[in-house]
Amino acid sequence: MLYKFYSGSVVHDLFMKKQKELEPTAQCVELNKLSDTHWACQYNAIWAVKKTLPAILAALRDIIGLSNPHRRTEARALSAIMDETFVVHLIIFDDVFRTTKFMSDQLQSATFDLEAADDLAQSVTTAISEKRTEDKWREIRNEAESLCVKAGIAPQTQRERRRAQTSRHLRGVCSGSPVRKCTLRHR
Repeated sequence: MLYKFYSGSVVHDLFMKKQKELEPTAQCVELNKLSDTHWACQYNAIWAVKKTLPAILAALRDIIGLSNPHRRTEARALSAIMDETFVVHLIIFDDVFRTTKFMSDQLQSATFDLEAADDLAQSVTTAISEKRTEDKWREIRNEAESLCVKAGIAPQTQRERRRAQTSRHLRGVCSGSPVRKCTLRHR
């Protein structure tokens, strides 16, 4: 969705301009299309979003002010989902995909043998397991908070969250019991 939105000429030009404004000495980064099958492509796409998130959001803010109603609506929708939770997930996925990318690259090598593949898989499994600590979680939160500040994303405690409402057609169907114990009433 993000790649498709930013691949249009007007939006793409604004996105490149925002990257140059925010980091004039850095080389501009293109967003990549996600691939369902190529692990390395997924990592590259995640890395590009993480690297350019401030420019992505700055461009969205500008697009919301433009006259094209379709583009404004899409920009508002994308902007709405890019909150603190989105950034935390982005950091986590970047870390996991970076850890597994080397293994993916090596497994595609024609000269890689089965024993080395097993050792590499064990190493990656161990590396991911070792990330499940309070210190790592604190590191992820700190990195997410830093990226949120850089991108201008307000912390969730300060933002109003829309309360989920039950559809009027579903009111009275479930009693408030956990889902697995919920029974439907026949009319």
